[in-house]
Amino acid sequence: MFPIKTLSCLFLAMSSVLGSPVDANGAAELAVAVRYVPGSVSDATRDLKKDPSGVWTLGNDGVLRSFTNDLTVIDYRNLDPIQFNELHTKHLEHFQNAGVDLPETFKSLSGTTVDGRLVTDISKLLHPEDTPRVVPAPGRHSTPVKRSQLEHDTLEARQNCGNPACESLSACLANFCTACFFPLGPPAGICF
Repeated sequence: MFPIKTLSCLFLAMSSVLGSPVDANGAAELAVAVRYVPGSVSDATRDLKKDPSGVWTLGNDGVLRSFTNDLTVIDYRNLDPIQFNELHTKHLEHFQNAGVDLPETFKSLSGTTVDGRLVTDISKLLHPEDTPRVVPAPGRHSTPVKRSQLEHDTLEARQNCGNPACESLSACLANFCTACFFPLGPPAGICF
């Protein structure tokens, strides 16, 4: 067989590689920080946590964040450039049709190669510079809702949503929508 000395060296070499939770560049931490879901925006947002009094905000950094009413990030998705542009374009069209004037900085992002997958600093992911102003709905609290509650009649609800303006998710739920999205915060969000 193998001499004990050879087995010991082999075991030590393997345990030092397998036992390392993070490599020299922090790859294990990066794998946890980046929450990228390939596919369409619908695919990326399917399991994104929602707060009934909170909002979703698309940051200039390409990260879609779900905030509670007290501006705590409860979930996020790092969007690729195609996903970012899909969501950005939809919201630009809605706000322009609604007559809402958006900042030039947000308008200028149209068609760019913003890649949220490059945002890997957990502090920047959970504490972004651009946060929305969340207006609480009357009688609502900032407590997470069970997923089963939010997914009632999902397919039918999305077809009947109509994309009305919103200040919080509770306004969207009343219109059979599943999310209130603010591209850069109020004046108004859009249900979808």
